[in-house]
Amino acid sequence: MARALIRHIFKRRPYSTTISFTPNDNRHVFESEKLTTEENWAAIPNKPSFTNIEKVHHEIINPEEVADLVTKLNTNDILVTILSQNKVLYGDPNYIIKSLTGNNDKPTIFPFSSILSSWKKTYNKQIKPLIDLEEKNYNSVDNKLIRSIRSKSFEEYFEQSRAMRNSKLISSGILHFSELNSLYTIESATSDTLDSIDSTSSFEKFLKFITPHLNQFRTDGLKDLLSKISHINKRYPTNGVAIQDIVSTINASNPSLLKSLDNHTKDNLAYVLSSTNPDLSKDLLKSLIESGICPSKESIHKYIENYKLGDQDQALRDLAFLKPTFFHRPLSEEQFEVVLATITNKWDMIKFITLLKNSPSILKDKQLKIYKKLMEFSPTKLLAAQLLRLLHDRNVTIDPEVLRCIEKDFK
Repeated sequence: MARALIRHIFKRRPYSTTISFTPNDNRHVFESEKLTTEENWAAIPNKPSFTNIEKVHHEIINPEEVADLVTKLNTNDILVTILSQNKVLYGDPNYIIKSLTGNNDKPTIFPFSSILSSWKKTYNKQIKPLIDLEEKNYNSVDNKLIRSIRSKSFEEYFEQSRAMRNSKLISSGILHFSELNSLYTIESATSDTLDSIDSTSSFEKFLKFITPHLNQFRTDGLKDLLSKISHINKRYPTNGVAIQDIVSTINASNPSLLKSLDNHTKDNLAYVLSSTNPDLSKDLLKSLIESGICPSKESIHKYIENYKLGDQDQALRDLAFLKPTFFHRPLSEEQFEVVLATITNKWDMIKFITLLKNSPSILKDKQLKIYKKLMEFSPTKLLAAQLLRLLHDRNVTIDPEVLRCIEKDFK
């Protein structure tokens, strides 16, 4: 029975695996398929125009790229700007924040208070807190050695002391490292010779003598050389050309060396180079400021004294790096004149007057000039009264000529 059932199962016809379709010659065509390609493209609607919608995105100048010498924003400036209808700084639609790159010629819009608050914080950080250079002590010298050096020419001393010969042996790699400390080299001879300098003429002769031999100095020796000659130049001033030649030669072969100099050397070199190489002088001053060190009064004075004031906007871009120094210590008369020459509107003038709170002697001596410049931008009783109040609060005796001008202007 079972066998019969099994035979029956295997005899059953297997299922078919083929699929058949019923042909349909009447294919359905959608309405859109009845159109030509051109008609289909024409049926696509045009891109909507958003020109009538108010622009939300506004270009805001980088606060780290603003060209300015006197402005430190406060909370009142933020409130006035945000509450103004046009959302521009101070609410003045004509006020343009100037850029270091010179590519900003439109008022900057600050649409939201959070943006302006953050912008102000970053902007004010550009007024970096500085510290003054500390006094540097220089080692005493051997008077007997000095007399010996002065009795010879530079060529004779360097030859007899074998300084040149020893340095050549070192640079050629003939000597073992252990022998170096016991040798009298060009670096040692240079240091001793500079200690013997007693006049500007002897200093200039030495600078001319040593320049062709700079390639024999090691890196530390070059640093010491720059340190000493920049210091001696303050005692025996030269026209700076010879020192510039030395600095340019060193900078050409070792560009990173100037950045590694100590702060005093940078400051002294900036002073020397301000008349012969203002760009390099600026780089050295900028390096000090960026590291939180305020250059000396003499170096800043010399740089500004040699700066050729021309276009106001260009002067702002050129001198903006000095802004932290103007907030660090009272302004000198030369600094006052240069900064005043860059002021082009009443807002910057008001900020300049605020800055001068820390320069009482300038406020006293230049108050008439300050008043006339302020009235040039905005001849109003309110600003005149505010200036008089500031002078009174700072215990500055008001110049009678200022009072006569006010009486004449607002009679």
